[in-house]
Amino acid sequence: MLELDIILKKLTKLETISHYTSKSNFVQSNLDTLQKTIERKQDNVQSVIQVLQIKMQDAQQQQQQQQQVGKA
Repeated sequence: MLELDIILKKLTKLETISHYTSKSNFVQSNLDTLQKTIERKQDNVQSVIQVLQIKMQDAQQQQQQQQQVGKA
């Protein structure tokens, strides 16, 4: 009977280790996916910033041209 208890405790310990190893792997996988998503979104933000900067430069140039035409 004592041997059976020891075997069951070992099995339970192994199951526990397996369970938490599986959970850890699951969380790590989610972290990896999240990191990729964050990087992709940061790239998107940079693209939007670049487009806005170009549009602002174009608007400033047009404004300067209109001011020059108005002075002439």
